[in-house]
Amino acid sequence: MRDTQTMILKQIKDEQFKLQKEIRSWLGPLILFSLIMIAFPLSIDLMNVGLAELFLNIIIITILVTNYLSIDDVFFEDFYDGTIEQSLIKDSNLYVYVACKLIITVLMKILPLTLISIVFAIAYKVNVSFLPDLCLLFINMQIIFVNMLFFGNAISINKGSTLGLILVMPIIFPAVILFGQALTFLRLEIPIFSIHFMATGISIIACILLTFVTAITLKLHLE
Repeated sequence: MRDTQTMILKQIKDEQFKLQKEIRSWLGPLILFSLIMIAFPLSIDLMNVGLAELFLNIIIITILVTNYLSIDDVFFEDFYDGTIEQSLIKDSNLYVYVACKLIITVLMKILPLTLISIVFAIAYKVNVSFLPDLCLLFINMQIIFVNMLFFGNAISINKGSTLGLILVMPIIFPAVILFGQALTFLRLEIPIFSIHFMATGISIIACILLTFVTAITLKLHLE
């Protein structure tokens, strides 16, 4: 048990070190997100739409695009430098490897992006009472998106990430619709506890199931 915990902690530290070295891979998408959120209002007539309404209209797709760009090549380098193969030799499966990737992605990409999104929500004059709901929605939304994109990246690891995105879009669309509906309810000041409950459940299932499926997919590429 202790050996397993040590291995997991070492894997997490290794992934953190990689991201710290490759600042562009996680800082670039955050900067792009900020630029989109700043520039988009400048390109339309704000006389006909409020800032809060504008924020709620564009935030889901903006976060989805940012998530995609931030993990575009999440497995690519490890696949070609032998890191994934070494992880398979050490642990006989890749579940821990993928789970550690997910943990670091949550800590260094999802949480910072959520914080920035909340800052922009305040700047766009979104009702302050919406902020706790938005924070939980953004975290669950990104966890679901990232798990799906991890799976897509694993499928197309040697064929380009665009193919992976195309393959997982059919299962991403229902999530986009769900969170879009949640924002509509917020706009109408309808309680969204049931959507929070559903989204949290889906994100937990995605973390367990899609991590397992992604690990199997990566293993198949090595065989």
